[in-house]
Amino acid sequence: MKIKGILFDLDGTLANTIPLCIKSYRLVWQELQGNILTDEEITSHFGLTEDGIFQKTMPDRWELAFKLYLETYEKLHHECAEPFAGIVNALDLLKERVLPWASLPANAPIQPILRSNTWI
Repeated sequence: MKIKGILFDLDGTLANTIPLCIKSYRLVWQELQGNILTDEEITSHFGLTEDGIFQKTMPDRWELAFKLYLETYEKLHHECAEPFAGIVNALDLLKERVLPWASLPANAPIQPILRSNTWI
């Protein structure tokens, strides 16, 4: 079987984006619910998909919350400027072998935050 390309999960695979995820949840929660959650309150829901967290915690406004989360996450992505050690070299090797790759946040719509073959 010939590999035609590779998709990477972004969060926790290519970069430590967990602080970014927590901050994005916190900002959306504060905007829609009016209070600030602790890291522990936010991470207690991890294991669910991003939209699943909002379906559980804001069932009447989960779609809006999820949309705001994705927008916030993308706006703040510059705060996660560096991938994990060794990732750039591995991605460069894929480029050398002309093997296309892309990365996207887990459980998000297929709309990569990282552009194919480029670390932003």
